[in-house]
Amino acid sequence: MRKFIPVVLSLIMASPLTALAQSGSSIELRVKNAGEATGPSGTTYPSVVNSAAPRPDALVTGSHVTITDFRDIVISVDGAPSASTSITLQDGEGTPAGTQDVIPLFMDKPLSAAITSGGEHFRIIDDKCTGKLLGAPNTSYSTCEVMIEPRATWWGPLSGNLRLSSGSYSMDLPLSGTARHFDPLRLALSVISGDPANFDVNGAFSRGNLFAGTPAYSTENVTFRVANLSSEYATPRLATILSNTANFEFVTDGCSGASLPPNGACDMVVRGKSTWWGNWSGTLQVASVGNPEGDPDITLTTNLAGRAHHFDPPRLAITTVSGDPTHLDVLGPAQPSYSEPLVLRVRNLSTEFPTYPLDSSLAATSGPGSFEFLTNGCAGAALAVMGTCDISLRARASWWGPIASAYSAHGNSEAGTIGATQELLGRAHRFDPLTLEISAVTGNPTEMDVFGPGTATLTYSSPVTLRVRNRSTEYATTALAAILSNSNDFEFVAGANGCSGAVLPPGATCDAQVRAKAAWFADLSGVLTVSASGLPDAQDDAVAQQALVARAHHFDPVTMSVTAVTGDSASMDVVGTGDGTLAFSAPVTLRVRNHSSEYTTTSLTTALSNPDNFAFISDDCSARTLAPNATCEVTTRAKSDWWGGLAGIFTVTAVNLPDGQGTADAQIDLTGRAYHFDAPRPTLTLVSGDPALMDITGWAKNIVAYSSAVSYRVTNESTEESTEPLSLGFNNSGNFEFTSDGCAGVQLTPGASCSVTFRAKAVQNGSFTGTLTVDNHKRPSVSLAGTGKQFFTYSWVTGSWAGCTANPTWGGWGTCSSSCGSGTQSRGCNGTSGTETRAVSCQRDDGTDLGAVADTYPGCDTSNRPSASQGCTRSCAGSSEQACYDISTCTYSWADWTGWGACSASCGGGSTSGSQNCKRSDGAYVDWSNCNPAWAGTWEVSKSGSTYTWGTSCNTHDCCEPRNHVTAYGSWSASCGTASRTVYWSNGCGSDWTETETANRGSCENCGQAQNGWIINTSNEIRHWGQWIIATNVSPERCKELCNGRGSGACNRLYDNACYFAPGHTLKYFGQEEMLGNIIVSYQCN
Repeated sequence: MRKFIPVVLSLIMASPLTALAQSGSSIELRVKNAGEATGPSGTTYPSVVNSAAPRPDALVTGSHVTITDFRDIVISVDGAPSASTSITLQDGEGTPAGTQDVIPLFMDKPLSAAITSGGEHFRIIDDKCTGKLLGAPNTSYSTCEVMIEPRATWWGPLSGNLRLSSGSYSMDLPLSGTARHFDPLRLALSVISGDPANFDVNGAFSRGNLFAGTPAYSTENVTFRVANLSSEYATPRLATILSNTANFEFVTDGCSGASLPPNGACDMVVRGKSTWWGNWSGTLQVASVGNPEGDPDITLTTNLAGRAHHFDPPRLAITTVSGDPTHLDVLGPAQPSYSEPLVLRVRNLSTEFPTYPLDSSLAATSGPGSFEFLTNGCAGAALAVMGTCDISLRARASWWGPIASAYSAHGNSEAGTIGATQELLGRAHRFDPLTLEISAVTGNPTEMDVFGPGTATLTYSSPVTLRVRNRSTEYATTALAAILSNSNDFEFVAGANGCSGAVLPPGATCDAQVRAKAAWFADLSGVLTVSASGLPDAQDDAVAQQALVARAHHFDPVTMSVTAVTGDSASMDVVGTGDGTLAFSAPVTLRVRNHSSEYTTTSLTTALSNPDNFAFISDDCSARTLAPNATCEVTTRAKSDWWGGLAGIFTVTAVNLPDGQGTADAQIDLTGRAYHFDAPRPTLTLVSGDPALMDITGWAKNIVAYSSAVSYRVTNESTEESTEPLSLGFNNSGNFEFTSDGCAGVQLTPGASCSVTFRAKAVQNGSFTGTLTVDNHKRPSVSLAGTGKQFFTYSWVTGSWAGCTANPTWGGWGTCSSSCGSGTQSRGCNGTSGTETRAVSCQRDDGTDLGAVADTYPGCDTSNRPSASQGCTRSCAGSSEQACYDISTCTYSWADWTGWGACSASCGGGSTSGSQNCKRSDGAYVDWSNCNPAWAGTWEVSKSGSTYTWGTSCNTHDCCEPRNHVTAYGSWSASCGTASRTVYWSNGCGSDWTETETANRGSCENCGQAQNGWIINTSNEIRHWGQWIIATNVSPERCKELCNGRGSGACNRLYDNACYFAPGHTLKYFGQEEMLGNIIVSYQCN
């Protein structure tokens, strides 16, 4: 819609005049009435002399337009000019000229309203604008209303356009909105794969309670899908619930906690599980709680069912009904004989599956008998769940012994081969009675000679081993009794009587050793008796006997012995002097004894087996005979001139003894050791190096440095003795140390050697000495000497800091702290940081400069090296903050409006004024020129400082007496739907016009109450867009009063020509005081 800034020029200028639109850029101007003027009588005449001037309503582009020779002129600006747009009139010399007055400007073309796009989303349901000529802004009839109803059949954004047009000018008003809750949240639960009513769990006889409680799972999973059927709403977070978690579980659950977008879906995979067979069921629920738009909660439920099987396989167990399967004994002597019957029961332990027909059989029998069925109720039996069958059997035998077999029930089943076995044991007896026998194993029980020592000493013969045998193959003996009839001359050998108290199994034996005993010679005899009594099965005692005969003789033969009376014949040591001189041991006296109390020896002979190392000092035994129990003595000693072991034998002999005794002799060993004839002698021999020149060249003080190594060999020159453990050392361990010591703790055997290597060490300059010594062996030693030199100290030396690289510069000023008025702004200092350096070098104590080394010399390592560079800072000169003043973003607006004063005239055109102050957005009052003083229909009265006073026209109606007349509306163009009709106006003061009204007359199928129109309600307020209200409580007098006495017709039924409100009559209209001049109409359906 075009915004008009009308200008009235009251001064006619003869010179050209220029109108400037001072907006800072080119705008579009329209010059109206520049070529013609209309007088009070309605006649038109030229007002522009110069034909080059713009013609009426011509569009002029630019910021200057030149008009010459004109009278009344109106300039309008297309579009909505900014607040700074103004019109300035000046003459050709650039001097301001003329006056400008703002007058109300009425719309000259009827207004129309139409939906130009989005008709499917918006429609006009009440149009008070189309066909209207609106008055100037802020005057009566300057506004109208169009009521638009949004509509939709589906959710989503709504958009459209309302176009308002007047003549060639139009204005588009975008329409927008949102349609929602057309597709509320709906969920569907479906099965994608699998059958939720047939979860099949096969335990395969390997899972479940019989197998450590491990669950088995369904062979096929079921996939469920939850779909959001709404294209409009997402779901809240979903909850998923399985009612029977013992038999169902999620494999994957993509729905729990998921929020499904519109048309989205999620999947859940469920499987069955079980630890025992049977049928089970449950439910799967999906819940959506707290749904959008307050919609009810949604719960989806589906039933789940399944079957578990093959968890309890058929299994067989055998129990005893009567009898004892481990004692099926057969008692003879009848051949054959039988045991008592045994009854066994076979049971199917499965609670789920029966067995197939069973085989019922006996295994092969071991032993002298067999087993046989009496009844066999299990052969071919198919046992039901927990079913049983019975069999009976017995043992038979014709000879004694253990018998064994097994009963077996077996067959096939749903789980494959099954079976159970019962061991069968028994014994057959009373078939072979018990007898004993005795036999000699070693020796002769009737020739048991006792060869005595010749004294009344108890002496024994060699043992005779006798064996007792149980001849029965069936019975074991009871505990045997073994008795000697002559225990004075015979006895059992201790620990060798295996028969007394022994229990012999069938065919078993035991041994007993018997010997004769005597203290003097004699003939001996006796009897051995072995018996078993209390035999099983009422048998008689079993008895066996053996005769015993012996002779005792030779109780005191000739025997001799040699013993040392003084000294030790085993330790006849000779201690030398270390130089190979002959030396002797201490004497040893030997005594020879004849131990026989019965015989005298023949002539004795004596001898030494090693005369080189042993010699007699005296000999009283040689050629002498010894009477019974007599003795004689000899004295001997050892001798040697070198180290080594000594050994010899002294022997005394008597030959041709009486009574065939032969020769008797006695010996004694003579031993000793000759030592300390060649003592240990360690020596030191230089192998390499010079012990007197062990000089050291160092490089740093207190850093140890070493000389070249020196090696020595230590040798034991003795051929006889080893050294004690060696210990080599230095008397100055501060300057000498071993690099290897092969002699420490070593005992050198004769002729052996070891080596040591050592070196000198020092940490500073100077001479040093020392001694290497071999301890414990007369301390052979070697003198050592050396000199340390070139041991320096090192330290870091630094120069002065210099050359800071910082280059501080100021940055730009920041934004003012106030966007409108006084404030502060700051700036930053950049480049304040840099580095500075200094020289760092390592210096030796002799003044040598080694440069910037690192980790090379002690005292010059990285741990204590001074830094060669460090950070430094420099500041910018000047201040970082300053005051600022910024009004570039300030906004200006009028404030403190005083309101319009009283009008200077009651009709024919008067004036009134009002004032406001120009105020900046920071609250400061500023010069009025900062605010736009142009108000439509106003002019300047005065201006001073921030205050501006406006003037405006008022009571512009003619002073003629109004004789307003309005004709009746013409007929409607249609009886239903959208229709229009025309009314003609005349106010009696020279103004006539027509008005066309459009209305919706209701549905063409069923004409009902009127839509659109203005009504008077019971509060006497004029409104529209409401339901019809029949003003039954408004009296005709009141109606006439409202119409200033010009109305006619009943108020309770308002017709087209009900009444007319004259200009200047005030009624409430939407809560505002408005000047109305219109018709109140009611539309009825014909």
